[in-house]
Amino acid sequence: MAPDAAFASFTGGQPRSAAPCCLLATLLRGACQRPSYVHQAAAHHVLTHSSHGKCYVKLAGLMATTAGIGVTAFREAARCRGKAASLWSRRRVSCFCLDAGNRLENLQKTTFSASDGAVLKISGGPPASSTKTKGQTLVFIHGSFHAAWCWEPHFISYFQSQGFETYALSLRGHGGSSMGNTEQGTVEMHAKDIADFVEHLHSKEGQPVVVVGHSFGGLFVQKAASDLVQKRPGVLSGIVLLSSVPPSGNSGLGARYFQRDFFLGARITWGMVTRAFEQDLQLSREMFFDADMPSEKVKAYTQAMGNGCPSGTRLLDLSKLPRSLPVAVVKPGKLPVLVIGGDKDVIVDREALEETAMAHGLASPVILEGVAHDAMLDTQWRKAADEIFSWLAELR
Repeated sequence: MAPDAAFASFTGGQPRSAAPCCLLATLLRGACQRPSYVHQAAAHHVLTHSSHGKCYVKLAGLMATTAGIGVTAFREAARCRGKAASLWSRRRVSCFCLDAGNRLENLQKTTFSASDGAVLKISGGPPASSTKTKGQTLVFIHGSFHAAWCWEPHFISYFQSQGFETYALSLRGHGGSSMGNTEQGTVEMHAKDIADFVEHLHSKEGQPVVVVGHSFGGLFVQKAASDLVQKRPGVLSGIVLLSSVPPSGNSGLGARYFQRDFFLGARITWGMVTRAFEQDLQLSREMFFDADMPSEKVKAYTQAMGNGCPSGTRLLDLSKLPRSLPVAVVKPGKLPVLVIGGDKDVIVDREALEETAMAHGLASPVILEGVAHDAMLDTQWRKAADEIFSWLAELR
């Protein structure tokens, strides 16, 4: 593939005049595929065909130097404009385990076999023995870099203590779940896994299921819910979209990163592309956690992301994501939906929450004051948990 074709492929066919807006998107998408060639083609095209090449050399240098986006990309940029810089290497993080004080009495570790034989890891179990069952089963779905573990410190025990059968599913390639017969996930694949697991629990427990999806997990949940409502009405009793990517995907989010704060947007972008947050705990805090999160917990949760989502694992091939967008959603009024997120979330902003709420026929989302992206791990996690519990109470 020639550089022109590579550039067009990874920018959705944008013209050269749109290059200033597309370089970061090109690098982001390329990082999820074959970084060395894609970045070379993108850097070569933009730097040689754009009148703003000098600015892009600086930007490519910043991205490559600080995040390690790819040696080839930066060398190509340096070759085109005579710049040079150095890259720093990744280092592995140690294993993660829950603090002794957070061990869960009713936490069970089980597995679920997907339709193609992939083995998905499950955490959770029945409600606390001292509580009465609520007649609903809860399923929690994580987003990028996370796995079932992210629901263990707070949410699983909280909802078990409230009388709910509570489970968290680790998506393919995350938290020890296998990939099955594929090297990378798709929206449709993850949605089918979620729908199949929900049907399994409904048959096993004999009660309706509520699914809670976080971040990209929320995108999959919206697709899974749409499929289930059409094929198996009555299996679901509602969905909760927590800091969820909207039905249109993450392209609008990415654009707004840079409109709000260019340098923070750049840090978030290279943090996502290269997983640089694993070595930079301050960046990890900025992306996922609130300012009051104790440093030892930021470190522990960041380590959990590295171990639960090994290097090379891809929740999605972002270059193919547009083919699945916008995802189908349940027709407003057909299924109860709660859209909720925090006002300190730098990844899924208020505009994204409002878009999601509108897609589901809601007047507005619930905005939690002081809560960051990882609401289930936040120091103020109870705000999200209590809001979800109150909403669940209204369903019965």
